[in-house]
Amino acid sequence: MDAPVITHASVADGIVTLTLTGEGVVSIYSRLSGVPAWTLSATAESTDDPIEISGLTPGRMYEFYAVAKIEELGNEKVINGEFGTDLTGWIANGWIWASGFGPDLGVAKFNYQEDEGTIYQEIATEAGKTYRISRSSMLGTPIYIIGGQEILITEYPFFYTADSSMVAIQAKADSWGDAYIDNVSFKEAITFYSPPSGVVSVFVCADQLATDAGMLARLEAWAVGILSALQNGGANLFRYVEPWRYQIGFGNSGVESFERFAPFAYVKAEFARAEREGGYDLNMRVRLTVSVGQKSPKPDGSARIGDGTRIGVSRMTDLVRAAFEGVHPGTGFNCDDFYFSDWFETVAMTDKYAAELAFEANWMTQ
Repeated sequence: MDAPVITHASVADGIVTLTLTGEGVVSIYSRLSGVPAWTLSATAESTDDPIEISGLTPGRMYEFYAVAKIEELGNEKVINGEFGTDLTGWIANGWIWASGFGPDLGVAKFNYQEDEGTIYQEIATEAGKTYRISRSSMLGTPIYIIGGQEILITEYPFFYTADSSMVAIQAKADSWGDAYIDNVSFKEAITFYSPPSGVVSVFVCADQLATDAGMLARLEAWAVGILSALQNGGANLFRYVEPWRYQIGFGNSGVESFERFAPFAYVKAEFARAEREGGYDLNMRVRLTVSVGQKSPKPDGSARIGDGTRIGVSRMTDLVRAAFEGVHPGTGFNCDDFYFSDWFETVAMTDKYAAELAFEANWMTQ
């Protein structure tokens, strides 16, 4: 069973929305970046629709991963649950075999000339395991599971966790009139869990960001969502993704805090230049700068070019450029698509490397 994949992450009004691929029931786990414990945040029956996670603290970085669960059924444990031609495998008292109705070849039918009757079959089980019980037809009679205790089944399919090594599945009829059962099934419900998906980091912007934090701050939050979902070979591309808040300081003959943050991506939005159109409408050029950085344990240049254990800034550059090239930030942004405009090296050391990518778009105002 393959792991689910978080293909996109976005944030708006403090709510993180994750888009996934995969199969089965999906559970989303989250934690504040740097906190060891994970918390179950959401569960969805499928990956057909995006999954929203709310109740997060604005202004903090969160990490998310997904696990899928699929339930399969084991071999049939009931003998002759279809009652094809007789009651073989069952112990019947006051019950007889009868011709089926519709597509059913046969059924177990209560002989209404009797005052009461039971039909049952003993089944070997394993304490602690869960079993799925179903039937296709039933009239006028309840079905019980008799193990460590007697349980009346009121809805189907019914999931039963065994408490002993042997149980009996039994139908009772104790009134004058017709009663029958058919297609009785008892199978182990086997649960499979996928490997976890890659971890995705998302910076949760403040609730007011969508309305009064300003255009540039909203652009940065949009870009953080895209960068947080970037992966390489199924692994999360960056450890930290945030708007630029001067997280990296220059000093000590190099760059401080690389050990804490790398591999990182920081985003800064700013106005590049302005022009006036024929009607003197303002056409602003807005620039989105993405700074990416990596570290390596040895002074071998792998922070720049990568090696078998880490991705280098060279590959990061390719993925970031592809993620923003020709992309529009969506509803509420009155601009053209962003396009790559520049690249330059910012840190070049044997064990640390960083570069900035610039993207620009026309921003029309009236």
